[in-house]
Amino acid sequence: YEKKSADDKNTAVCKSLITMQAYGVSEILKDMAFNFSEKIYFGKKEEKILFDKLCLSGIVPKQLVYLGTEYHMLFKKERIPWAKVAAIVSGIALSPYKLLRKTDVGDGILAVFAKSPSFDATFGFSQKTKAGSEKSGDNFSLTKINEGKFLVAISDGMGSGEKASLSSETAISLIENFYAAGLNSDIVLKITSNLLSSCFEDSFSTLDSAIIDLYAGKCDIIKVGATFGFLIKEEGARIIENESLPLGVLQSAEPTCQSFSLDDNDILVIMSDGVTDAFFSS
Repeated sequence: YEKKSADDKNTAVCKSLITMQAYGVSEILKDMAFNFSEKIYFGKKEEKILFDKLCLSGIVPKQLVYLGTEYHMLFKKERIPWAKVAAIVSGIALSPYKLLRKTDVGDGILAVFAKSPSFDATFGFSQKTKAGSEKSGDNFSLTKINEGKFLVAISDGMGSGEKASLSSETAISLIENFYAAGLNSDIVLKITSNLLSSCFEDSFSTLDSAIIDLYAGKCDIIKVGATFGFLIKEEGARIIENESLPLGVLQSAEPTCQSFSLDDNDILVIMSDGVTDAFFSS
């Protein structure tokens, strides 16, 4: 009876995971369908102005297409001053542009220039293993989601050592891959919590993550069982608190979510309780 009960429970968890994954994939497909159905705008006027400017500078593209807000250019396989091209594009668009990517397409180099994000960011990480333990139970990640958006996260496995490290490492790996695939935060956290509760019995992990948009200057903080953090602005520091349980405690994770607008020189600090427990209060 106990074995059948456990099998039934595992089957229910698997069905739930498959359902959530299918829902997440359907949302991605809907977004893709919307993007592909959008009307494409070709700017003939912008193309001619840029082509003339490049030729005057001694840079002659084989083909040039202004697509939406991006400039797609095909060049011969020769040394191209990419910084100079970006400067010319920026001058015509009256907005900073940069080389997004360049690809060897056989008969030339295809270069795509896109608007530069409004902000840039610098990062620092520091980690120390607990005294007497060979491995830290904390793991962190810095993942580029797309050109102007990135995820930074810390996961703290319950306890310390190998088991705690494996739990937090799994949580970070799942979250990195799900976000990179394009799933939304709600689905990512539910699937991750389900998988952790199924695979790591009586082993929980906290998650402290921030999704930062460099174009909009916006920061979405998602905390699941994590300790407090800080957003340090010119006028002072703001404490970012958490009211949720760690991943794996419940099959459905209920995160604490907050959004903030970012300004020049703002500093976001996220940490595990290995740091905060060393102090009496926030």
